[in-house]
Amino acid sequence: MLNVILEFLTKNDILSKSIVLIIKLAIVMFIGFILTLIVNKVLFRHVIDGKRKQQSKTIKAFLNSVIKFGLMFFMTSILLQAVGVDVYSLAAVAGIGSVAIGFGAQTLVKDVINGAFILIEEQFQVDDMVSIQGKTGVVEVIGLRTTTLRNIVNNEVYIIPNSQISIVTNMTKDVQKVSFIIQVEYVENLKELNERVQTAVLNFADDKRILSRITSSAYYDSKHPFVNIFVSCSVVLNASIGVKNTLNDAVVEMIHQYDYKQAVKPIIVENK
Repeated sequence: MLNVILEFLTKNDILSKSIVLIIKLAIVMFIGFILTLIVNKVLFRHVIDGKRKQQSKTIKAFLNSVIKFGLMFFMTSILLQAVGVDVYSLAAVAGIGSVAIGFGAQTLVKDVINGAFILIEEQFQVDDMVSIQGKTGVVEVIGLRTTTLRNIVNNEVYIIPNSQISIVTNMTKDVQKVSFIIQVEYVENLKELNERVQTAVLNFADDKRILSRITSSAYYDSKHPFVNIFVSCSVVLNASIGVKNTLNDAVVEMIHQYDYKQAVKPIIVENK
């Protein structure tokens, strides 16, 4: 049976080349999967303190970006070779024409270099609250080319090329960020709910563990008929869990006091 298959593949050149191509692509994807697994599971699984955890999430996001671009490069090379394009000759032609495309590549090079310096100098990290180019939000990803921020109030996402990052205001450097969202069913008087939330959390404004003003906001959810109650503040290191529980309990108590109905599946954002 094996001999028959081998003989068939030998005679059918197109089919045999297609199988070889699929095997090569599968190997590259498998290597990428293993590298991603190492980055996500093995390399950072024993992180303990908050600052180290924040650094790990930053480096992990950056390495995942590098792996993604690496996979795209190798898979493109394999596909080009499969259709008869000499990759080495193509590289030589690209080298000759590099002057023509140099200006177009400058921005890409700047993005990558600036992204590397952001990591090396620890200007900001994943989960930091920053202001860049007039956009304020929590850092979600520091990638090879871009940095992604999320506005915690209206949930907008800002994708900023690393080359455009010149002045950064980091509002949570060397402190821990506490933030959470609790959902309640739809209410008409949003202003009144905002005032009640503020009253509930501001009772803890003098807590020595809290380093910043406690910000709170109630706003309509964009996807569901709920109201999101958002609370955020900066705290001293190793106090995030205690402060989060304290503020969370205060908001829940207010919800019960005024007979608001908590959403069936409340969303609590993980401590920063």
